Formats: sequence, C-alpha cells, structure tokens
Amino acid sequence: MKIVKIILGYILLISTIILSLATVLTLLKSIFDGIKEMQKSTATGIGFLFGTVMMSLLFAIILFFMLRVSLKLIRVKRLIPIDSIDDIGKIE
Repeated sequence: MKIVKIILGYILLISTIILSLATVLTLLKSIFDGIKEMQKSTATGIGFLFGTVMMSLLFAIILFFMLRVSLKLIRVKRLIPIDSIDDIGKIE
C-alpha cells in the first residue's frame, strides 16, 4: 500500500507541475488579451481582467492543495523507537 501511495503522490506532483505551468502561461496570455480588450472598451476590459485574475487565483489555490496532498503521499513516515521515550527519565 505504501508503494501505491508513493506512486500516486508522484503522479499528482507531476500533474500539479504541468497544470501550474499551464496556468502561468494562460494568465500571461489572458492579461495581454485583457489589455487589447481594454483599448476597445474600458468596462469590458476591466471585467475581463478581473474575471481572469479571480479564476487564476482560484486555480492557484487548488494547485496549492494538490501540491500539499502529493507531498503528504510521497513523504515516508519514520518510526520513532519506543526505547527513546523510556530513556527520558533515567539517570545514567
């Protein structure tokens, strides 16, 4: 089961990286389109830019949580030896 979690974590990490690159490129293209739209009509351009930024922000938040989940799946939990807890109060 640990192997499946690690594999799914890496798949999720790779998909997060690809989607984040696509988000950045789309955001840049949309900003330039918004500037062109702003030259035609100011109200339409502002609405276009506002909608673009809001959706990009929402998608960035989703990508952030995807990254956190993928790193949780990849991380290997280290077992703490029980002996160390018993040694805390001992006098040597």
